[in-house]
Amino acid sequence: MPSIVDYFSSRHGSCGYCKSTDTSQNYSMWAHVITAQDYQDLIDRGWRRSGKYCYKPNMKATCCPLYTIKCDATEFKPSKSQKKLLKRVSKYLMDGKRNECPNDSLEDETPVPNDQGFVMTDISSENIQLNLEDIEKVEILSGEGSICTNKLDNDKSSNEQKETEPADVNTKRTQSLNLDGKEAGKPKCKKAKLIRLEKKKQKQSAASNVNVKTKGNQEKSLEDFIIYENPTLQLELRLVCLEPESKQFEDTFEESFAVYQKYQTTIHKDTPSQCNKKQFRRFLVTSPLKREMSVKGLPCGYGSFHQQYCLNGKIIAVGVIDVLPTCISSVYFFYDPDYSFLSLGTYSSLREIAYVRSLNKTFPQMKYYYMGFYIHNCPKMCYKARLSPSFLLCPESYTWHPVDEAKKKLDMNKYSRLGGTEEEDKNCFKSIHDVLIFCGMGMTYEYYKSKTGINKDREIEEYGQLVGSKCAKRMLLYQSSESD
Repeated sequence: MPSIVDYFSSRHGSCGYCKSTDTSQNYSMWAHVITAQDYQDLIDRGWRRSGKYCYKPNMKATCCPLYTIKCDATEFKPSKSQKKLLKRVSKYLMDGKRNECPNDSLEDETPVPNDQGFVMTDISSENIQLNLEDIEKVEILSGEGSICTNKLDNDKSSNEQKETEPADVNTKRTQSLNLDGKEAGKPKCKKAKLIRLEKKKQKQSAASNVNVKTKGNQEKSLEDFIIYENPTLQLELRLVCLEPESKQFEDTFEESFAVYQKYQTTIHKDTPSQCNKKQFRRFLVTSPLKREMSVKGLPCGYGSFHQQYCLNGKIIAVGVIDVLPTCISSVYFFYDPDYSFLSLGTYSSLREIAYVRSLNKTFPQMKYYYMGFYIHNCPKMCYKARLSPSFLLCPESYTWHPVDEAKKKLDMNKYSRLGGTEEEDKNCFKSIHDVLIFCGMGMTYEYYKSKTGINKDREIEEYGQLVGSKCAKRMLLYQSSESD
C-alpha cells in the first residue's frame, strides 16, 4: 500500500519548551498510512510523528528551533558517566539492593512530553477518516488522460533488501528479546564465556610483555556492560508489535497503560484525564507505519513497536520505537517512577543503541539511532548530545554535521545553517507536476487540476519543498474534489 497523507500547512501553538503561548510554528500532516522508506526519508528532512500526526518545525519562525539528532550506533562508545550508570543497573540486578541515584546524577534525562510542544485540539482521527481497505494497488491517472500503473515502490536500494517470497504482513507476530538482542527461544548466547576466554588470553599476553596494557585498562564495549551472569533480578526486553496489534500487546495493554499513567501524573504532573487510555492509544500506540516483514536480514521487519522492560516479569518501563530502513527512531519512553534511581531514561537510550548494533550484524544498513529533536538551549536535551558520535541535521541542505561543530554555530544563533554554503539539498523538490494526488483514485497533480478546475499550486509547491522530491513522487497527497 502506498503512503497517503493530508497536508495542513503551517500552524501556531503553545511551546512545550519555553512555555510561550503562541510562538511554536510547525508544518503538519496527518499520515493515514506511510511506508517505512517514506518515513525514513521524511525524518531525514526534519519531520517527526506523534501517533499519526506528523510535524516539521518552521525553523526560521518558531521560538525554539528543533534540530533532528541521530547517533551512529556502530561507532558508539560509552562515556565514563554512561559506564557508571550501566554498572549501577548491573549491581542492582546482581544483588537486588536499591541505591538511590546520587545528587550529581548523570544528567536530567526526563523527556519533555509530547515532543511537538503544542496542543493539537482540532486534529484527530475522528475528523479525518479515509477507507484504506481497497487501496492496495493504485493506478495513477496522468495529465494526458492515459492510465499508467504506478507501484509506488520504495527505492531500488530498499527493494534489494526484500526476500523473494513476501511474508504475510498481517501475521500477528510477537518478538521477545533476550538481553543479548536475540529472539527468545533460541539457544543461549555463549558470548560471555568467549569473552572470559579472550580476557584470559589477553592477561597471559600482558604478563609476558610489559608494554601491553593490563586487563583493567582494556576498553569494554557497550555489550560488555549489559551481559548479566546469574543475576538475582531478571531483566528481559520484549519487542511487541503495534501495527497490527500483537496478542502479547493486547495481553499487556492494561499493565503498560498503568505504567504510562503513573509516569505522566508523577513526572509530568498531568491529571488522569490528560493521560487516559484514549490519549495513550492516540499518541503511543496508533501508528501510520504498517508492519513490513519481508526484509532480508531483519527478523523483526519494519514497523512500530513497544520495547517492554520486564523486571522479574513485571513491566517497569516501555520504549516506543520505529524500526526503519537505516535506523531505530525513538518515539517516546516512559517508566515506573519507583525505579527512577536507575536513570531509566538514559539506560533505555543505551539499550536502544545496543539493539541497533545487534540488528546491524545481519542488516548492515541499520546503523543509526534517532533521538527525535535537539534544542540547543534546553537543559533536558543535553543528554542526547552526550551519546557520541551524534549528528545534527542542517535545516537547509539536509546534511548531517557532528554535534560539537554544530553547537558552536548554535551558540551564536539559535537558528543556523549547519552545512557549508556549497552543500546542496540532494533531494530538492523540482516540479509540482511530480506530486501525486489521491482524490478517490491516484492521479498526478496536473490531471487533478485539469479535471477539478482547482488550482493549489502554492500549497503543492510548499508541500513538495517540505517532503522532498522522493516522497513527493511516491506518496499520495489526499485532496477533495471540491474547492475549499
